[in-house]
Amino acid sequence: MPTLYVQAEATLRLDQGQLVALTAERELTRLPIDLVDLVVLQGPVRVTPGCLEGCLERGIPLAHLGATGRYLGRTEAPTLEVAHLQRAQLRASEDPERRLEIARTLVHAKLHNARICLHRWHLDTPALLDSLLEQERSLATASDLDELRGHEGVAAALYFRAIAASLDPAWAFTARQAHPPVGPFNAVLSFGYTLLYNLVLGAIRGAGLIAHVGFFHADREGHATLASDLVEEWRAVMVDRTVLAMIRAGHLSPEDFHETSEGTRLSDPARRLFLDRWERKLDEAVTLPGMAAPTPYRLALMSQVGHLARHLRFPGVPYLPHLAA
Repeated sequence: MPTLYVQAEATLRLDQGQLVALTAERELTRLPIDLVDLVVLQGPVRVTPGCLEGCLERGIPLAHLGATGRYLGRTEAPTLEVAHLQRAQLRASEDPERRLEIARTLVHAKLHNARICLHRWHLDTPALLDSLLEQERSLATASDLDELRGHEGVAAALYFRAIAASLDPAWAFTARQAHPPVGPFNAVLSFGYTLLYNLVLGAIRGAGLIAHVGFFHADREGHATLASDLVEEWRAVMVDRTVLAMIRAGHLSPEDFHETSEGTRLSDPARRLFLDRWERKLDEAVTLPGMAAPTPYRLALMSQVGHLARHLRFPGVPYLPHLAA
């Protein structure tokens, strides 16, 4: 069943069995309440008492996100559905075959999307394309997570090497280094990836999944492993495209950064400019697998998290990642 997303300054009400989101000017969306399994509210959305009662009676939770996508909380009636979902997630994470298959799907999406981005930027030489495709094909025969991580690591190094070769030497970028970010390009990538990570983390919590139980990345203290997993299919198409577009347009330069004891950082004006471009990116539309109508990236992220939740709960429903065309 679908998730209903309301992200405008709107009112959500129940009208003859239909969930209706509307502003003072127009109706935004209308969906039969019995077809909805989750309502995601982002920003100043007002829910009428009758709508809230209707959702709670049917066991439909409401996830609340701030204007930037930060997870605020969840309103729900006592239900076993979240327990069933989280048990299914734990079972999948402890099953070596299912864990490997989910991880393989996510890594394939990452490598595919990175390759497509290089092609769009005219950075894919025949030799590089062959090497990246070889790593993609090798994912199918990877026998365990370590082998899968090996192919992902090789492909990532090739990808960033191609980007480094296209940048002005003043960017001082030779390889991806995240902790701490070294150099301007690493710094802006890390900033973008952090924004993306937090959006995905909010969607995970809103869907009722356990953020620290993932499939591809290794567990470590304080790390929301599932968020890192689900970020992978979006890195290149959302963050890397935004960063390179700004650089190529002359909107970011190495002079917009400074060194600190914790690594390279953006200046305040550059950070504000990047955030403006990031918000525009989130409002761009993308078509997800199995969906006819394009949806904004900020909602696509939530939709994919809900898609994974359905796959975990009902393994016969495959998880289809976003593959850039």
